[in-house]
Parts: sequence; C-alpha cells; structure tokens
Amino acid sequence: MKKTKTSEFGYGFVYNLVLFAKHAFMYTNFRNEWEKVREKSKDKLSVSPEEHGASLFFYGATDHLFDLEIPERYKNTKIERKVVELLSFCHARRLLYRGNGEKDFQKVFEILDEILFLIDKDLGIKDIKATWE
Repeated sequence: MKKTKTSEFGYGFVYNLVLFAKHAFMYTNFRNEWEKVREKSKDKLSVSPEEHGASLFFYGATDHLFDLEIPERYKNTKIERKVVELLSFCHARRLLYRGNGEKDFQKVFEILDEILFLIDKDLGIKDIKATWE
C-alpha cells in the first residue's frame, strides 16, 4: 500500500493560493460580528471591527502559505517576487495584528490578483479584469 504525504494546510502553489483566498469571508464575517459585540458592550472595546476581522483573516488564511511551493519555472521572476511580497505581508500581520484592517485586506488581494494575472500571462492566457469582482 502506497503511503501518501499529507499537509494540514495544503501543499502546492496554485492550490495553496486558492486555499488562502477562500478565507476572504473571514474578514467580513468577523468584522461584522465584532461590530455587534461592540454595540452591546458597556465598555467600548479597543480593537476596531476592521482590526478584529483582519486579525482573524491573517491568522487563519496565512496557515495556507506555510507549505506554498513556488515552482522552479517561477524562480527569479516577477511571480516569485510578488509571492514573496504576499508571504512577507501576511506573515508580518499574522500574530498580534495592529494595522489598517480594510486597507491591509484590500492590499492582500491586489497582490494576489497580480500573481494570478502573471501566471495566466505565463500560460499564454490574455485575461481581462472583471467588472464584478
């Protein structure tokens, strides 16, 4: 019987980027839930809903970047540089998050869009940015 390697948070390149992106809902959900908690609280909690949502997003989503494998064909290319930028940006915000929640959340997906457009270009696909993202 063949033994298969497993990874708690996935192993791959495109696959792990997609697993990461699937966590986007966390920002909005946790931001909205925290807003409700703050409204009911007698003491206004110091963490803003945007910070709370971003904190939980970065903590959960960044797990999928631990075993991200950059393909050899993308080493020393703009794709690798953008992936390293994404990794650095997310890891710096994963623990003890304090930042601009909405701005940081948008920045992550701008970087991710750039990576995906570059991959499509490498594959010979001329993509067009969607009006409704």
